[in-house]
Amino acid sequence: MTKHNLPFEIDSLRPCLITILGEKNAQRVLELMVQLGDGGKELVMILIEELVTAQEEIINARETIDYLRRRLYGQNRERFVDPDQGTLFGDEDPVVIVEVEEEEEEVVKKKRKKPRRAFRAPPAKVIVIDPEGDLSQLQKIGSESHRVIHFRPAQIIVYEYIRNKYVDPNNKEAGVLMGELPENVKGKRSRTIAH
Repeated sequence: MTKHNLPFEIDSLRPCLITILGEKNAQRVLELMVQLGDGGKELVMILIEELVTAQEEIINARETIDYLRRRLYGQNRERFVDPDQGTLFGDEDPVVIVEVEEEEEEVVKKKRKKPRRAFRAPPAKVIVIDPEGDLSQLQKIGSESHRVIHFRPAQIIVYEYIRNKYVDPNNKEAGVLMGELPENVKGKRSRTIAH
């Protein structure tokens, strides 16, 4: 037996090596020990002992790190009471006498909070914009809607510009005709709704 109680014989060493190194690595080490002979066996045993010692140190270091993390980041209350810790008042259980006076209970009514109303946009002033020219021969194919919000002191006004789209059914190559937005609306943030 060695320092870590590892057997020196190959047959009895096999289960220990499987536990320490795993099945594949244990088989490789045993084959190496057979190839090297007695001198190689001693060298391999020394290396195995150093490996076991290093693994024990790693396990101890991980346990210490876990303990320190719990102390540093854990809750600040005593979870475990040390049985060797002395008591403050001796071994006896103290007797506490408490005088209770009857008091009338006051019922406190909680005020209910009024639900907040969601912001509702005011009704929009609708402005319809058609393209210039004679539209009697054209067929309406849809419209685009832009909503623009104008702020005035103590007043919000929403203008909805609806631009109708027209196409000539006799001349498909002419494309879609649509009215132009006013200059003061073109650069503003607006929401376009296609109909």
